Amino acid sequence: KLAGITLRNRFPQPQQVGIILSFGGGYSTSQNASFIQGLQYSIRDTSEYKISLVRTVKNQHIGVETYIKDIIKTDPPLDIIICTTARDTEAMAQALIDLDRVGKPMIIGFGDSPTIRTLLSEGVVGATITRNPEMGGKLAVETIIALIQNSRINIFQDPGATTIYPEQIGPVK
Repeated sequence: KLAGITLRNRFPQPQQVGIILSFGGGYSTSQNASFIQGLQYSIRDTSEYKISLVRTVKNQHIGVETYIKDIIKTDPPLDIIICTTARDTEAMAQALIDLDRVGKPMIIGFGDSPTIRTLLSEGVVGATITRNPEMGGKLAVETIIALIQNSRINIFQDPGATTIYPEQIGPVK
């Protein structure tokens, strides 16, 4: 859902969108299905966005590199590519730099590494989605304890996800 909100906030004009799912297992896994459903839900009331390409990374050692040709040659061209891991965000950014195609498509990434912060400050990545690992760990422990105690739990747990935009971090040294 946050990817769709980021898309709408940052890129309001009509956009051709591609998605690189890095959770493995194809579209039918619950994590991939949840990601796509959340994205579609958050852009449901507008026809400004068309999801033109969805690829699932099957080999985490090769990742997004497998799909660079698909991404570059999509017709009509992609305006935005959403990467769902930090590794794929960094690899996509490097591929676009190497091909002299920074911004074509613009990247909505995932993660908060120093490399991603540099890519944000340089305008290679348009936005990145992060989550609070401490909050995620706390929620995981609370959920396990609740399950052990046979208590009810909320199926949705918010790990403190937020979006970081280039102007929020300033230049990285």
